[in-house]
Amino acid sequence: MILPWKRLKRSPLRSARNPFQLHFDYLGLNHLGWVRSIRDDQGEDLLPKVLSSPEIIEKCYRHGLFPAEFIQRLGLLPTEYLYFYYFPQAAYNYFSIEATAGERRKEHQELYSEFSGYERIALLVLQALHTESPSVIPLTVRNAKALEDLDPNDAVELPCEVSSHGVQALPVGRGPEVVRPCCCR
Repeated sequence: MILPWKRLKRSPLRSARNPFQLHFDYLGLNHLGWVRSIRDDQGEDLLPKVLSSPEIIEKCYRHGLFPAEFIQRLGLLPTEYLYFYYFPQAAYNYFSIEATAGERRKEHQELYSEFSGYERIALLVLQALHTESPSVIPLTVRNAKALEDLDPNDAVELPCEVSSHGVQALPVGRGPEVVRPCCCR
């Protein structure tokens, strides 16, 4: 699965593996998501290697929002949007109107522009819809029991198989215990 995380391409994992051939076990709710594993084409889970190295964790994010120790305790790679959930006071202080206007405003614009990538996902979906062979792309879709913790009609962000046959959310089972307070209220 290709995630809208260009930063993972920059990690030290890239030197030994093609980042577009890695498979991400990902689940979430519209931008609030977590990577549970990163597997290469031999099935080796690379997430423990990522979590064991503060340097690799740092390179997974464009902005130093999450402390490496927090990511290591969590045992998952959260999307950057979860910073607002896990560190609300720090997020408020960093993004508040009271912050220094000039340079901080420029930082905000750069931060939000780098969160984008929707045009890339849209292009991948359009390409996949015109092929017989499915591509796995993270999308926000109707749950339909793919994430067991939530109602079938809830909107979820999950890996989906996309092809000329349509879009099908892949079953991910139950969410890890550490994400349930945010994901399953």
